[in-house]
Amino acid sequence: MVEQERYPIGRRSLEFPQGSDPEVSGEALARRELEEETGLGAGRLTHLGRLDQAPGFATLGFDAWLAEELTGGEPRRSIEEQDMETRKIRADSFEDLVRSGAITDAATVGAWALLQMAPTRH
Repeated sequence: MVEQERYPIGRRSLEFPQGSDPEVSGEALARRELEEETGLGAGRLTHLGRLDQAPGFATLGFDAWLAEELTGGEPRRSIEEQDMETRKIRADSFEDLVRSGAITDAATVGAWALLQMAPTRH
């Protein structure tokens, strides 16, 4: 996971790597964001599903991917991401962090829900 300052909410936010680009999408975007934000490369990506983030007032949606067969490297963060930190979070503590309010990012919680419902749950 990554943690970074989110100025609109006035605090740091713990999130799965994520991003958008009008010219790149799908698996290519997932690979790029994972590598840029964490330095990790994925040998395999599995599409978990697509969710709408705020369908009542925006068209913003996202695809969630499971990254496996990870290899290490150095992050290549943009200037806007220089305060970002990579954090290892144990799977068995993720839901406690959501319940406590330490994780509030809707895309992250939605991706976690899709992972829990995956046919071959990891």
